[in-house]
Amino acid sequence: MEDRFRAAGRTAVRLAVLANNPKALAFWTALGYEVVDHREDKQLGRPCAVLRKELTGP
Repeated sequence: MEDRFRAAGRTAVRLAVLANNPKALAFWTALGYEVVDHREDKQLGRPCAVLRKELTGP
């Protein structure tokens, strides 16, 4: 996914993880994503952590 974003000229990726899913949060943070915000998802209003990762290099 990151390679496709880079190829499209993107400089970062943002994603959301449900707050009640600590394993998913651990997975994404292990890959270098950082929590930048907390908000509810737009569809069902569930609490989420918003993560972001800068894309560098090829």
